[in-house]
Amino acid sequence: MKKTTTISGLLLINLFAFCLFTHAQKGVYVGAQVAPLLSVTFNGDDVHNTGMDYKAKTSYAAGLSAGYNFSEHFGAGVELMYTVEKQSYKDNLSGYTEKFQYLKIPVVLTYNTNPDALVMFTAKAGPQLGIMMKSTVSDAYNHSPEKDKYNSLHLGAMAGAGVSLRLTDQVRVNTGLRFDGSITNLESKEYRQGSTSRPDTHHLNAGIEVGIKYQFN
Repeated sequence: MKKTTTISGLLLINLFAFCLFTHAQKGVYVGAQVAPLLSVTFNGDDVHNTGMDYKAKTSYAAGLSAGYNFSEHFGAGVELMYTVEKQSYKDNLSGYTEKFQYLKIPVVLTYNTNPDALVMFTAKAGPQLGIMMKSTVSDAYNHSPEKDKYNSLHLGAMAGAGVSLRLTDQVRVNTGLRFDGSITNLESKEYRQGSTSRPDTHHLNAGIEVGIKYQFN
């Protein structure tokens, strides 16, 4: 009898929590976004190498987002972004390009002005986890993997700001600037071979993001 009472109590608690959560769905949103990017893989030694022409490359990111607005102006969310980044190196004789494929997961705090306005200002920022899926290097003759040169995980940060256009009470189109980069070193210890003189390597990306967001009422 005691066991039955305990189970019944737990079921009631779970039912109450479910109802509370369902009511809280009023602030839930989902979205999708794409962003052409200009990316650079930055290392102090490579940048200041006088025999090497160090060039940023056009790249792109695309993904999904979801979150919860806990007030008219503030919320929190998470994004799942597939990102392709490139870096070009050229000297007087030859050149090569590195290509990186990442799954990036930023967790962001969001801010917006008046949600009832036709156009409102938006901003977001937060930490980001980068998961390397693939890395290759190619020149005029070869195309080969080089994933072992880099760590499979890195920590970073992202930030963005722009405007949001209200199409309906639930649907908005967003556009603005998007920035992200790595904080921890990208290169693996095996590649560096214990060197303490080589600076850390980081990704830096900047682009224009366009997306659509659906707000549950």
